[in-house]
Amino acid sequence: METGYIIAGPEYQTFGGPNLGFLLIALFAIAGSGLFADDKNGKVIEIYLSRITKKEYVIGKIGAILTYINLFLMIPIMVVVTLMLQSWGEPQIQYWELYLRIIWFSFLYSLVIGMIILFLSSILEKRNYASLAFFLIYLVGSIFSIEAIQSNPS
Repeated sequence: METGYIIAGPEYQTFGGPNLGFLLIALFAIAGSGLFADDKNGKVIEIYLSRITKKEYVIGKIGAILTYINLFLMIPIMVVVTLMLQSWGEPQIQYWELYLRIIWFSFLYSLVIGMIILFLSSILEKRNYASLAFFLIYLVGSIFSIEAIQSNPS
């Protein structure tokens, strides 16, 4: 059997990676949007910063959003690939590079998505506004990427 890694063609791709579905993107937006916005709105940043440095505070927020996104992104992809390889009767050890690529993709994807969410959470005062802004940015990006794929089918 061929060892190619292409699981889906470009017609299934959207802005930033695979089509994760609107429910999953909404979960990312809702969870991450309150990380800075709720602290600013509740006036608790001063309490946090009195005990820890700003650097530790930001690293903790980034770590929280990366962990959350990877929980819903990397684990399901790993399970699907493992089950797919088992159904093909292929030995898992031959595809160790595929697993490394999944980990790398999940980390980069969660880093980009997480930074956008945290940026919106830090500039907007309310969780709802940050969630809505991220969801709209993702939706508009998906529409433009679908248009680009349909206009350039090569």
